[in-house]
Amino acid sequence: MSPCRSLSAATLSWLVAQSAATSPISVKVHPDVYAKLTDEANPEWHQVTLDAAQKNIQFTTL
Repeated sequence: MSPCRSLSAATLSWLVAQSAATSPISVKVHPDVYAKLTDEANPEWHQVTLDAAQKNIQFTTL
């Protein structure tokens, strides 16, 4: 797996929206992406994290 620091919020939002997982899943992302996802001051990115939590998806860093 190669780290990708240039994933967009829209890409991860699409991934979350399309998920039909029935059990918890973890998505590993580059540390730069993880920092954006966990930054509550960045509403676009943080909303992806909130939406993921509702679908039992967790983001982790490499």
